[in-house]
Amino acid sequence: MCSSDLTIGKLEGRWSGVNLQLTLNDFVLFDKGGQAALRLDRVDSVLSWWSLVHWEPRFDLIGIDGPDLEIRRNAQGVVSVAGIELGKSVGGGGLSDWLLGQDEINIHRATIRWHDDMRQAPMLALTNVEFRLENFGSHHRFGLRAVPPEKIATPLDIRGDLTGRTVEALSQWNGQLFVQLDYTDIAAWRAWIDFPVYFPHGAGAVRIWASLDKGEPSEITADVQVAQVKARLGPDVRELQLDELKGRVGWKQTADGFEVTTSKLGMSANALTLQPMDLIFKFRRASGNKAPRGELQINAVDFEPLVAFADNLPFNAALRKEMDAYAPRGSLYDVAIKWTGEWPQPEQYSVKSRFVNLGLNAVGRKPGFQGVSGQIDGTEKGGTLYLNTQNATVDMPLLFREKLAFDVLTSQVGWQRNGTQYEIKLNTVAFSNRDLSGSISGSYQTAAEGRGTADITGNLSRVDARGLPRYLPVQLSETPRQWLETSVQGGNSSDAKLRLRGNLNDFPFPEGRGGLFEVTARVNGGVLEYAGNWPRIENLDADLTFRGRRMDILAREGTILGAKIARVRAEIPDLMAAQRMLSVAGDAEGPTAEFFNFIEKSPVSGMIDHFTAGMRAEGQGKLALKLTIPLGNVRDTRVSGVYQFLNNAIESAEAFFPAADQVNARLEFTDASLRVAGATLNVLGGPASLNASTQKEGTRINIAGRVNMDNFRRTTSSFFAQSLNGTTDWKASILLRKQFADLVLESSLQGVASSLPAPFAKTATESMPLRIERIVANAQQDRIIASVGSVVSAQLQRRREGARTVFERGSVNFGGTAAESDKRGVWVSGGLKQLDLDQWLAVLKGAPAGGTQVDIAGLDLKFGSINVFGRHFNELSVSGTVQNGNWQTGVVGRELVGEIAWRAQGRGKVTARMKNLVIPPAAAPRQPASADKEPPADLPALDIIADQFQLGQTNMGKLELSAVPDGRDWKIERLRVVNPDATIQAEGSWQGWLSQPRTMVNVKLDVSDIGKFLVRMGYPEGIRRGTAKLEGPLSWNGNPGEVDYPSLSGNFIIEANKGQFVKLDPGVGKLLGILSLQSLPRRLSLDVRDIFTEGLAFDEIVGAVKVNRGIANTDNLRIQGPAVRILMSGDVDLNAETQKLRVKVFPSVSDSLSVAGALVAGPIAGIAAFVAQKLLKDPINQMAAYEYSVTGTWADPQMEIGRAHV
Repeated sequence: MCSSDLTIGKLEGRWSGVNLQLTLNDFVLFDKGGQAALRLDRVDSVLSWWSLVHWEPRFDLIGIDGPDLEIRRNAQGVVSVAGIELGKSVGGGGLSDWLLGQDEINIHRATIRWHDDMRQAPMLALTNVEFRLENFGSHHRFGLRAVPPEKIATPLDIRGDLTGRTVEALSQWNGQLFVQLDYTDIAAWRAWIDFPVYFPHGAGAVRIWASLDKGEPSEITADVQVAQVKARLGPDVRELQLDELKGRVGWKQTADGFEVTTSKLGMSANALTLQPMDLIFKFRRASGNKAPRGELQINAVDFEPLVAFADNLPFNAALRKEMDAYAPRGSLYDVAIKWTGEWPQPEQYSVKSRFVNLGLNAVGRKPGFQGVSGQIDGTEKGGTLYLNTQNATVDMPLLFREKLAFDVLTSQVGWQRNGTQYEIKLNTVAFSNRDLSGSISGSYQTAAEGRGTADITGNLSRVDARGLPRYLPVQLSETPRQWLETSVQGGNSSDAKLRLRGNLNDFPFPEGRGGLFEVTARVNGGVLEYAGNWPRIENLDADLTFRGRRMDILAREGTILGAKIARVRAEIPDLMAAQRMLSVAGDAEGPTAEFFNFIEKSPVSGMIDHFTAGMRAEGQGKLALKLTIPLGNVRDTRVSGVYQFLNNAIESAEAFFPAADQVNARLEFTDASLRVAGATLNVLGGPASLNASTQKEGTRINIAGRVNMDNFRRTTSSFFAQSLNGTTDWKASILLRKQFADLVLESSLQGVASSLPAPFAKTATESMPLRIERIVANAQQDRIIASVGSVVSAQLQRRREGARTVFERGSVNFGGTAAESDKRGVWVSGGLKQLDLDQWLAVLKGAPAGGTQVDIAGLDLKFGSINVFGRHFNELSVSGTVQNGNWQTGVVGRELVGEIAWRAQGRGKVTARMKNLVIPPAAAPRQPASADKEPPADLPALDIIADQFQLGQTNMGKLELSAVPDGRDWKIERLRVVNPDATIQAEGSWQGWLSQPRTMVNVKLDVSDIGKFLVRMGYPEGIRRGTAKLEGPLSWNGNPGEVDYPSLSGNFIIEANKGQFVKLDPGVGKLLGILSLQSLPRRLSLDVRDIFTEGLAFDEIVGAVKVNRGIANTDNLRIQGPAVRILMSGDVDLNAETQKLRVKVFPSVSDSLSVAGALVAGPIAGIAAFVAQKLLKDPINQMAAYEYSVTGTWADPQMEIGRAHV
């Protein structure tokens, strides 16, 4: 056998019937190098009688058990088995052909090792190989099962049914092959098998059926189920990564083309899933006179994963670019496509399919859509498109500027080809979305050049006007479209129509030339913001028309800021002009307040220098307005209008224009001017006339009128108006400039009587020229120049801080001319003959509090006389300065000389160092302030020292007062008055000093000389010498210097020593003099000089007195002297000047003979009486005692005299 040697260790044979069975043991086949290439322990065979015919060994059966077979492909591609090259002769023929000549070959438990030197691949070992080959002449059947390496695959199953005579003529072989692997790592086979594509990863199960025709595959069917696949299907595509690929794929070669089929083929990757798909694709190449043709049938296809895989599939660049541009999405069902001719422009075709949520991007002139569902049935000659869609989007960039969304879209659209053009028939297109509902019908004819011809009619049953701009053709220029988008802010229509007819090259058919374009809508509840910064029109009931290039809005009714409008017309004559103009004209009537609101919220306010800013009005008026608005530059809007005030009431939040009523005026205005002529009104309580016009520097308003003070008081809350009566003429000039108002107001005030305190009191016949000028610097500052006759003048600069007004700079001069001040703060100077501050405080009591702050910097004032707190001060000069809120003031006058300082830290403090402090007598009892007049919440501390303190006509000596605030009260820490005769000290509280003052003090009086003290206090010298003390708590309603007897309460102890009564008349008839307390110091000293003879001395006066609401009561007042002892008890009404007293007088002879004249005996008897008095413990005094009952008034006392009970 060949050149290779073989050895057979043992050959055995036996007959089985007529057949010879041979057994070969230890069969060894050597290769060219003498190496054992094949070892077979045992070969069983049945020799065929055909061996005699063929002159070579032929076997009916060859059985081999456990062979170990080496198969090798050398670098030249020659395959050898056990060292024997396939194709080399064995008994005159090739080994492979010899094997095909055996009837049956069975191999069991074989091991095959494949060496591929050509690929330089590692050795591949197949174990447990089971092989069966059956040959019937040229018909061959085989089966192979083998176990590849475990990491590569599970057992391999290969089967074949082939016809062919010789291996050398494989190109003539036919038959079928089957391969099955339940699991294999497909990528691992790359070492031994060339894949048609790059396949680095993937594993799964594979079953393959293949048909061969003349040695070439003619049909392949494969069932695959693989996972984690990585493959690159072409050199210029991205790597495909699949989570799973499952299904059946078929390919079939035909005589003139091929067919591709799939069955339930699906894949998934990166959360994308291609649902199982059945596909049949047939293609026939052109041959002879036959054009290429094809057919595609798909049960279902989802575009989204297909497009996602586009970059991974071997599509050509043009197809991939189109897929990127169109980005198809959605699903197709029951697709059936046939075509004849070259793709993509076949000569004939037919398309039929259902589609769900189909979408394509718009590309070039081709429209796009999204979410469209329906079906299509068409050919190259024509067809029909049926739509039944919800939530769809249509993108037609050649017709509409933006995509159109539809909640519902149904249609039956047919098309027919006429030569190279198409006619599209819109039989029924119904739609509904957030903007509109309706239908359109008609036709559209394409043209070789241009936009084609349309004949379309639309009827809309529901329209939201805000959405109209979305449906305007792109041929309309951008400016009017933007105007519609921003201007139409509301409105609905249930009756809108569209008509489009003509060659679209002539669109929009101006003046009806060449066709018709018309959109009409009857709008209700419309909202139109016709121009920026202008108040919009609301509640609009109007007809909207687009016709050709023109737009018209005719409003039957509506409102602007609540004012009713009528007959308003808005128009754009040419929507496509280079300079598009919007004209708005109309009339309105309604409340003037709404007209003011209209002006304030529109550019008119700036045009008229904010003439109406801050004005409030009651009453009606009429407005005629015309606007011409360049849509390209709204700032160049032209305005003209007239407003008629009809008996209005007007007031301004600004002080420059007072409240007015019965206003009748015609206000004419444009974007550059304002004019009012001959307006009449009632202002400041009287009639007036008004004229206004726009001038170079601003808007000038001139008013002249007559004020009636009685009427004026009813229109103002001004407190000083209550003091004015009569009528007078006045005039005012107001200059409005950029929201600022300069004002000049003048009046002689002749005819007006003033009951204001001096210096502003005047009679009606007197003239007191009033002039007030206000010059505005900016929104926060202005300057006031004012004068009232020759009384006062002022130049003040004000600053507004929120709700407060601060006078921060200026001067005020009484009796002269105020000069402009460049120093910070307000300086007050000048002089007044008379000033009654009490009267002014009463007038100012009604003035509103807060809101104004005057930063006084200094004073230099002279007063001939000044009244304050009911007291009169003369020839008083006040001068001082303020720094950081602290005052330092000097006062010089008859009554006052000294320095007064105010410190603002904390609650403040008043410090006075006076040389002279005279408190004049009150002109009249002061009435306490009303309880509703709250005192200041923060009282200052007081520190007052006066070297010479005089109270009325009494020189009190030196005063020291120290008090600190205690809530709304003063706590008197120290009140001390010192003179050579006495010292008065007190401490306590001074409550409610401004509203309802009350004094509560502990008083201590130390008198070093009673007589001189009484003289100092203004009483005759009733006592000589003597000392006294008085101490106790007292309180009364009123200030410390004004004792109010009806409210006086408290108690005190009095003690006097070593004095002598002067001018004491004999008897007890003047006892009432003790109680005649016309002066508290006199009464508290218990002046008894009227009842005793001149020169009566006393050793001691002692007693306790209780006072309750002006009633003084004592039970034990005692006067002890050398000649008399007096006991006193009872009540004295200090306010009513009455008394009810019991007085006991006990003459004494024990220590004095001054009463000897009262006895009717001589000296001896007197001595005897004296001795007896001593022995009997003063019985004479007891016998001579008298008791007096004193009642009545102080002026007319009533007394009853009786002997005192012993």
